[in-house]
Amino acid sequence: MIGAALGRGEREHRAVQAELSDALAAEAFIAHYQPKISLATGELVGFECLARWQANKRDLIAPDVFIGCAEQTGQIHELTRQVYRYALTWRPPDIGGKPLKYALNLSPLNLGDEDFPRWLFEECKAQGIAPSQVILEITETASLNNPLVLLENLTQFRIRGFELSIDDFGVGYSSMVQLARLPFSELKIDRMFVKSLATSEESMKIVSAVIGLGHSLGLNVVAEGVEGSQALELLYRAGCDQAQGYFIAKPMSHQAAALWQATCGRQDG
Repeated sequence: MIGAALGRGEREHRAVQAELSDALAAEAFIAHYQPKISLATGELVGFECLARWQANKRDLIAPDVFIGCAEQTGQIHELTRQVYRYALTWRPPDIGGKPLKYALNLSPLNLGDEDFPRWLFEECKAQGIAPSQVILEITETASLNNPLVLLENLTQFRIRGFELSIDDFGVGYSSMVQLARLPFSELKIDRMFVKSLATSEESMKIVSAVIGLGHSLGLNVVAEGVEGSQALELLYRAGCDQAQGYFIAKPMSHQAAALWQATCGRQDG
């Protein structure tokens, strides 16, 4: 059974590799938007923009599959630009006069593209979006590889006004010195700990410690993977700043996100 499952996985991987170039040429990669809310007010603060590929009218191919393929084949740069371009085309209405933020995932390989910070700055300018509205998320484990080069590359984004988030925090082994040295503005708690908050004292201790660490470094702290009201309440009590997850809303098309914002994303007063 295990061998059969591996065989199916390998066949799927090869099929995706074969279709990837055609999909990029057809601009088949889009973004779905998952709301992020303030835990203090319940108000919408922005959306994480997640890559999606609908290969046919019925099936979405899992991002883990096609992103991994794009990284292996050297096509991740074009894929990332295509998803970013699509994501930034939609302009959600401001909340209380404050523009909403776009959180975009950044592959570690994108950091090797020296032209990417300038390209993104120009793309934002063309769309009328301030760089300060864009949060680039990079995984904690990526920050372990050649930190001096990473610092230089991330600084190129920061000097242009973009914000930087360290994603999946708690599953890697970043040193505190390195975390303080790199120019991050946000820290995201890994969903593994958030999911078990209501049932695990250890997870609660880890999450509380991460929130305290983030705040001590002047970072905005976001919890992802919130799947229930109890987890949301525990995060609020622990002082977490923002949250996202299926309990709040699933990733959705920009049309659905606009409807969600109009019906659920605003507060009076």
